[in-house]
This record gives sequence, structure tokens and C-alpha cells, in this order.
Amino acid sequence: MIKKAINWIVKKYNNDKPLMIEWIMVGIISFIILCFFLHGDTENLIKWSLNIFDVTVKGKPLDFYKYSIENPNMAPDKYVSGTLYSLIIWAIWNIPIGIIKTIFGVEVLNNPLVYIWGKLFLVFCLCITMFFVNKIVKKITGDVNSAKWAMFLLASSVFIYIGVYYGGQNDIVICAFATAAVYCLMDGKNKWFYFLAGMAISVKYFFFIPYIAIILLFEKKVLKIIYKIALGVIPTGIYWLITRACPMVSESASQGSPVSVLLKEMVGGAFPVTFNNSISLFLGMLLIIYILAYLTMPQNDDEKYSYVIYYIVATSLAMLLFSTFQYYRVVMVCPFIAILMVIDKEKYRINVIMETIISISLFIILIIQSGAYLFVSSVVNKNVIKFIFGISGVEGYFSLGMDVSRWISNDMLTILLQIFATVVVILSIFILVLNNPRAKLEFLDIPSIKIERWIYWLRTFVVVIPVFYVLGRLII
Repeated sequence: MIKKAINWIVKKYNNDKPLMIEWIMVGIISFIILCFFLHGDTENLIKWSLNIFDVTVKGKPLDFYKYSIENPNMAPDKYVSGTLYSLIIWAIWNIPIGIIKTIFGVEVLNNPLVYIWGKLFLVFCLCITMFFVNKIVKKITGDVNSAKWAMFLLASSVFIYIGVYYGGQNDIVICAFATAAVYCLMDGKNKWFYFLAGMAISVKYFFFIPYIAIILLFEKKVLKIIYKIALGVIPTGIYWLITRACPMVSESASQGSPVSVLLKEMVGGAFPVTFNNSISLFLGMLLIIYILAYLTMPQNDDEKYSYVIYYIVATSLAMLLFSTFQYYRVVMVCPFIAILMVIDKEKYRINVIMETIISISLFIILIIQSGAYLFVSSVVNKNVIKFIFGISGVEGYFSLGMDVSRWISNDMLTILLQIFATVVVILSIFILVLNNPRAKLEFLDIPSIKIERWIYWLRTFVVVIPVFYVLGRLII
């Protein structure tokens, strides 16, 4: 009996697809983070979506910006910037809350279930993203197991945990539109590609960066390049034409997150050159990638599809490696790097190992350097703590990053950050070199070893320690 049990465990351990228990563990970890953490930005987005519901019910949808500045729903921030496409979809999701609150007059905004329901919209977007990741991998490789592993690698990414369930940011909405757009492109539905890519760009403008690379890969005539790039900004342009006369829209745009601030963050990381000028590392890398995309002439559809994923990952990594970004921005590259890792089975194991090392290293960097935002006591949903444990938790502010800074000297922290940053940059570059669809790396002898299952578990559980550290310290 014992021998049979051991053989069964060994057989399951050596299985070539994600196990049900592994999916269950991902689900449990995700659910805990979803319920116990409520970031201020998530509260903003949910309450702004309720603002849309309120002004729509009143028959004054164009008064949204004015209504938000009046701030009747008490959002942490009253200035809304950017387009409202994702918020409109979120407002539809939150119709049940809106009906209870606005029409029946029930005060629900202090109920933790309201925010759990609101955050489930992001989980829904993650599920859409996983659906199209599955279809894209099958389109490129035709392999069902590879598609399953791509979905699992996406769902178990530490940056999905902190970007979707902890930070509650709408970057995953970009991923839903972007993966759908890429699949439509591969399926020959070009009109849908331009529409969905335009929607991804309109949610937040970051997908415009890989979108240009895709156009340069597919189109070589300059006028057509300009025309097709312009197609990607049509939804954004239409939105601003419609809302330009909305009361208080300019005040919201200037006080919220102005594009100039985002551009300043992105072109940072410059180094000095001739005549006391400086150049942006990010823009320099982006220019190189764009030139390579333009000069790439795929020989067949399979190679073309592989290059689409490759250049999306390359441009996204250029932004993450060589510009300033918030911790939740990493979500945007997660679906596509998951696809890239599984395309070539020979490189799969080394890809997963390198991506795991990159993720853990970048995670540690973000914990240390984003101490005021990441894994802090103020982000814990005290209402859930009180509902489950009957206590509100200890008073006072603390963060994991601040505690780490007290445990380790500044000199040692500087050294550790340099080490982890070096690991992130070098391994990211090596992933791009290794996974170029035309890379001829005969001098490399990639070990033909089946990936060890504990590596998946490490990727899955790396977030557990900081989560339970913050919750445990707050409760105990």
C-alpha cells in the first residue's frame, strides 16, 4: 500500500501538465491576497466606476469629471486622468453595487464584500487573458500541454499576485485587450486587431510601445506604417474629442497623472554624452528594437507569430529595465513572456529557471525600494480582518520594506540591490538572445533535462512569505 502511494506520488510529480492541486494552491493564495488587501488605487478605481453609474443614472454622463472632483463616494483621489474605457466596463461589472447604493440608498461602501466584488472584475480580465494565451500558444505550437503551462505560468506569476490581487490595478485590462488583439492578428482578423489593440492603448498608453513594433514587423512601406500606427490611437482620439467639453476634464487631466509625468519617468535612466547632453537608455533600446523589427522579414506564419510575441516582450522589457516604473506595471509583460517561454520546448526549462530568478530578484528589489506601497499595513483591508478575526489589528504603520531596511545596513542593501539589478538585466537580455526565433546558438549545449517541479512551486509560493508576514504582524 505504501509503495503504491509512493509510486502514485512520483507519477504525479513527473506529470507533464499542471496538476489540479497546483491550480488549487494558486487559487487559495490568490483568494487570500484578493480578500485581505485593499490598495488605495483599487478603492479609487472602484469608486470612480460607481461615479460613472451615478452620473449615468442621473442622465448626466458628461459630468463625470466634475462629479468625481466633488467626490461624494469619498475616493482617496478625486482627480481622474486618462480615458474611461476600462472604468466604463468596470462600472457595468459594478451595476449590482450601484443599484443597491444609488437606487435603494443602502450605504455599502464600508462593506468589504463591495471591494472583493469590485476586484473580481480584474480576475475576470485575467481569465480572459489566460483564455487568449491558451489560444495563442496552440496557434503557434499546436501543443495543448504547452498552452496549459503558459496559463499556469501566467496565473502563478508573483507579479500577477501583486499587480492584480494586491495592487488591484487595471493593467490586467490592457492584457485582456492586448492578448485578444494578438490572437485576432494571428487569426487573420485584422480589423479586430486594430480595434482591440486601440482599446488596449486607450486603457493606458503603454501598449502603444509594442504596438509600433508589431506594425514595423508586418508593414515596410512608410506611409502604410504611419497609417496603421494612427489606427491604434483612434479609440483614444475619439474619446478625447467626445469629452473635451466635459466640465472639469482639464483640471482632472492636469491634477491626476499627466502624460508629461509618465514620459519623464520613462525617459529617465539617461547617461551623459557629448556637449553636456544625455541620452535615454530606454529610448535607445527601443529604437534598436524598432529597427530590428522593421528589418525582420519572417519566412512563414509560424515565424511571424513567434516574432510578434518576441517583439512585444522585447519592447516591454526595455521599458521595465531602463525606465522608472511602478511595481504593478510588470503585469503587462506577464502574458507574453509566459507564451515566449513555452514556444520552444528545447529552451523551456532554462527559460522557466531564468524567469524565476528574474522574478524573485525583481520582487526583492521592489519590496525594498517600494517600501511605502508594497506590503504595508495601510493596504490591509481592516474590515475583512475584523469580520474574520473579530479584531481590527494592531495600530500603527509598518511595511516589509522598511523593516528590511532596519534589519540590514544601508551599505549591504546597496550591494544587494546592485546584485539583484544586475541579475534582472543580464538574464532578461539573455532571454531575448536565447529566444530570438532565428537565433543560431549551436555553441550552446542546452541540457535536455525535464524541468524540476519544485521550480513551479517556488514561483507559486514566493509571495506567501511577505503576505503572511504583514497579515501575521497586524493580527498578532
